[in-house]
Amino acid sequence: MIELINQLPQKQKEALLLSADGAPYKEIAETMNISLSNAKVLVKRGRDRLKHLLKVRYPDDCVDIVGDDVMRSLLDE
Repeated sequence: MIELINQLPQKQKEALLLSADGAPYKEIAETMNISLSNAKVLVKRGRDRLKHLLKVRYPDDCVDIVGDDVMRSLLDE
């Protein structure tokens, strides 16, 4: 799965991982030195891109993968 996460643009990847670790948007913005709205956009785009990559890479198993607790922490909005 890490190979898919590594395919994300660096800023999306960083924002997504911070979010999955439980950081609120404000903390993500401060950590990355970006605006709050930009933090929200990066997390949303990262989630959307990761979902797309999962569907392309694992079309038959995507539902099971997304149901996994680790993946849920990355993809939950």
